[in-house]
Amino acid sequence: MNSNLTKIMAYLSCDGHLYKDLSGFYLSAKSKSDLLDFEQIVFNEFGLTGKYYTHPNSVLTLRFFNSIISNYLFSLGVPRGEKVKSCFSVPDSILNNTEFARDYLKICFFCEGCKYKHTIRKEVIQICFSKHETLLEDGLHFLNSLKQMLLLFDISTTNIWYTKSKIAKKDGSFCYVIKMKVSMKDTDKFIKEIGWYR
Repeated sequence: MNSNLTKIMAYLSCDGHLYKDLSGFYLSAKSKSDLLDFEQIVFNEFGLTGKYYTHPNSVLTLRFFNSIISNYLFSLGVPRGEKVKSCFSVPDSILNNTEFARDYLKICFFCEGCKYKHTIRKEVIQICFSKHETLLEDGLHFLNSLKQMLLLFDISTTNIWYTKSKIAKKDGSFCYVIKMKVSMKDTDKFIKEIGWYR
């Protein structure tokens, strides 16, 4: 494990995607600037160059096609296919390493987190993930892993909670949105220790 691999794994576990057939992987974003970091990290680690695609809904994707590297990433613990219906966790090699935990957390909060004003002087940092109703426990376990990594930096969080999605899937099943906030007293510490992209 190294810093580049940690960041790639975090990206693909959040806004990214590892193809189910392991033929490649990609990251989606609304602007090219949000993809440049991922592009550089993948090139530094694997020497791969990707291709940009623009979709009708204005979402931009940076795609890499390489089955050998995709299989390698899957062997490290990156989920493949639809993540909301996949079981995955933070590997121990990241979970118990302060440097890698910082890298992983920074990307996760960049992709799935938000920061908003609670009062004039206080900001709230929150992160949320969606999980299929049959995999709620897996989603709770994943957020608990993030909670555990934040404690490496003495950053506390609220209790984890979840709400049921109001929109059903085509098969009639539902997803849960699982959330957690950084304690307001540790907001400044989070920004100092982990960082904040936006």
